Amino acid sequence: MEVLITSLSTACRSRQGIIGLLLQDGTVPSFQIVCTDRSAPAIAAERLAIAQSAGTLLSCRAASSMSLSCLYGEAPHRIDLVIIGASEFRGVRTDEQIVWEWNSALSAAVPTPDVPDLKVLLRASENNFWLLQFEVAKWAAAGELLQAVDTAAKIRRLYLTPLFQAAHLHPSALEATVPACDIRSIYNALVAAGENYFALRYELADDDFVRREEAELLAGEAMEALQAEIRRKSAAFRGDNTPDETVQALY
Repeated sequence: MEVLITSLSTACRSRQGIIGLLLQDGTVPSFQIVCTDRSAPAIAAERLAIAQSAGTLLSCRAASSMSLSCLYGEAPHRIDLVIIGASEFRGVRTDEQIVWEWNSALSAAVPTPDVPDLKVLLRASENNFWLLQFEVAKWAAAGELLQAVDTAAKIRRLYLTPLFQAAHLHPSALEATVPACDIRSIYNALVAAGENYFALRYELADDDFVRREEAELLAGEAMEALQAEIRRKSAAFRGDNTPDETVQALY
């Protein structure tokens, strides 16, 4: 990770218009490249080249026109790379650190609190959490492991981490939801994500909260299908039909 950070810092220093590089150290590290508003489109167009200069890039996915989700290294690890204009920069928060800045451009900014409305956040989480869990399980069962890992990262970034922050809990507890590019690891990460979400929903939901029971059921069925696929692969590897006791039905 140190080599990657140094390489990203060098790439930022060499490009006109970039005024700083921030690291948000969570379950999936997020690097924010802060640039002038005028140069933001040009820097966004170069984000793949910036990512490639940081190390051995195995795969990447454009979550938006201003970001990339990148998988690096022989022992795969994932980072998010986000381009933001100076007018969108809200200051350095407590969970962020400055990797590099030009002329104190980042440290001089006054932080602006960014606290989402809890009811809106819960509603969005319930609407989408189970659907994304369903997608991850389907991708993994189909052998599309990189896509599954990428979608699992999206669950953490968009829903679990903000909910942990709303509950005043440290997101480091989500480490178990970070899978390797392995079908069993992805299954275990989905189980951990579900357990964390159940606990958060119980803690944060009020009387007006509406569960998406149909989506939750679909996610559970996809998890069972993924579990069956893991057992099938394990039996095929052993050449017998002995039940795989290491895979347990937790949904």
